[in-house]
Amino acid sequence: TSSLSQNARAGQSFSYTITASGAGPITYSAGSLPAWLTFTTDPLSGTPQSGDVGTTKVNLTATKRDR
Repeated sequence: TSSLSQNARAGQSFSYTITASGAGPITYSAGSLPAWLTFTTDPLSGTPQSGDVGTTKVNLTATKRDR
């Protein structure tokens, strides 16, 4: 489990590395991302603009794959 401990600021690059524990390969997925935030591989990243100001809820999932 990881908790977001930083804020994104308009016009500034944002990056967030997801952390999870457990043995074996762990895959990550993200849903409900705002248009400015991308997630193709860890970390989440992007640059919000002034029109993106406000609170956004992002759902992240870490899944342990069986070997």
